[in-house]
Amino acid sequence: MSTNKKSGKKSQAFTIYEGFRDPVSAAVQYGFTPRKHVTTQEQDKKLAEQIDKKETHEADVDLRHVDLDTKEKISLLREAHEEGAQGGQPYMNYFEKSLKHSLLCHFDIIGNNKGVAEGIVIAAGIALLKEAGVKDPTVSINCVGDRDSSQRFVRALTEYYKKYLNELPLACKALFKKDVFSILSCTHERCKALAEEAPKSMNFLSELSRLHFKEVLEYLDASGINYILDDTLLPTKSYTAQTIFTLHDNASKKPIIYGFGARYNTLAKRIGMKRELSAVGITVAIDEKTLTSKTERKLEKPRFFLIHVGTEARFKSLAIVEMLREAGINLAHAVIKDKLSNQLMQAESMNIPYTLLMGQKECVEHSIILRNNTNRSQNTVKLTDLIACIKKIK
Repeated sequence: MSTNKKSGKKSQAFTIYEGFRDPVSAAVQYGFTPRKHVTTQEQDKKLAEQIDKKETHEADVDLRHVDLDTKEKISLLREAHEEGAQGGQPYMNYFEKSLKHSLLCHFDIIGNNKGVAEGIVIAAGIALLKEAGVKDPTVSINCVGDRDSSQRFVRALTEYYKKYLNELPLACKALFKKDVFSILSCTHERCKALAEEAPKSMNFLSELSRLHFKEVLEYLDASGINYILDDTLLPTKSYTAQTIFTLHDNASKKPIIYGFGARYNTLAKRIGMKRELSAVGITVAIDEKTLTSKTERKLEKPRFFLIHVGTEARFKSLAIVEMLREAGINLAHAVIKDKLSNQLMQAESMNIPYTLLMGQKECVEHSIILRNNTNRSQNTVKLTDLIACIKKIK
């Protein structure tokens, strides 16, 4: 709280985000740090052009407006590397830019290799679409696994199509030789028929990749997010790995694609870093007509900090983040972090007056502990009563 010296009354502290539109509030709620733009060095622009020229796959839908921007990802990776992003200190960035009549909203988490990173960027993207009035936003998701998994899948695909190469038109044969993923998107009738029977990436996952994908899906389940397993969804760039996903409406005929995201762990080594740097990002396109004309957001500083204890509580955390966001209650958290000590340190550094704590017992009882950090009092609240209870706090 800040104090008005003339009146002696307390006034709520706010954070002003200049140059940002409405979506920044959801970005902040999900733990992202807003930034105005991504500065790309000239040599990285040239490097991105080389990578894209050699390593871009064709997709069966037009994702150009939301596809990964290689030059921006390279810049983010370099910054994150300099900041020491890894393990318990991930680099979480949000930025936005206008394109024609859309606002492109970019979310990236660098330095975390767990399924929670996908869970957060997807949940944040879904929150934006809800705010933009998209009814029943849905995720289509697939997994191509780590490098070994992906290589096994590509080999199997190549062997499969070689058996039918003589049945294909010359243009399709050329497409196959250029890129085996591209032929999966070919609209020629014979190619479409072959694609239906082609090997599926999820059948070639290593045990670690399978467990990672299972964890991602558990976050979606716990968050109540609609999703579809789509084995036709494949990488648009060869440096994308593990999970690939799109956000769309739930139309039965030709749904509108609003967002695309993927892991891009291998890009760091492609640009000369000594090792891979875990990274996942999503771009969501919002119709600018759904936004206010202001380019400045004034957000109340959070008075509540959510702490999770244990795996089950962590899975449920994103649903609580969204529940409070929809109720207009600003919340701070460290869902991205594993350790309780790291969460407590962050909460203490922010000097937040109230803590919401969920452990295994609370998961079972569908409740949460509301703690007053000033007088150390606490009580257990049913999740169904949490919003009403919070709104009573002056």
